[in-house]
Amino acid sequence: MPAALEVDGVRLDVPVPDGWAAEELGDAALVLREPNCASGFRANVVVRAHRLRRAAEVIELLDVAADSLDEPGAALERRGTVVLDIAGASAHAGLVVFDAGTPDGAGAVRLAQLHAFVAPDDASVVFQLVASGLLDTIDRDAETYGAIVRGLALTSAAATRGTRAARR
Repeated sequence: MPAALEVDGVRLDVPVPDGWAAEELGDAALVLREPNCASGFRANVVVRAHRLRRAAEVIELLDVAADSLDEPGAALERRGTVVLDIAGASAHAGLVVFDAGTPDGAGAVRLAQLHAFVAPDDASVVFQLVASGLLDTIDRDAETYGAIVRGLALTSAAATRGTRAARR
């Protein structure tokens, strides 16, 4: 059964991989977590909704997200961006790789994060998806993240009225 995040009449259904857990984090966020913890880090996908007061260039949001990770010692690498169609809406995605401390404070790990921003045409909300995993296991994790992205479903108040958004 998918988890859902709804803000201002726009709903994003997010498939939960078999064996993973889904948890709501307040009124505009949810997290999916894998059941196993490797090297002090658990692969996860965080989905947030952001309300925008102005039309933002989604590509700018990718830069802001990457910049927020660029701390001393992080060795941040930006590995490129792509434009995608996610759930019938335009999206920009980018991959970053960086060093981060483990949650238990026992050391550091090299992480890979896929940042994707989904911007429905008829809404002032942008959904942000951040998929995080160990760089060493990215090949395995990428299959799971891809299945999540391919399974996203986006609906809005406009969609229920039979507008262009409903036909996507």
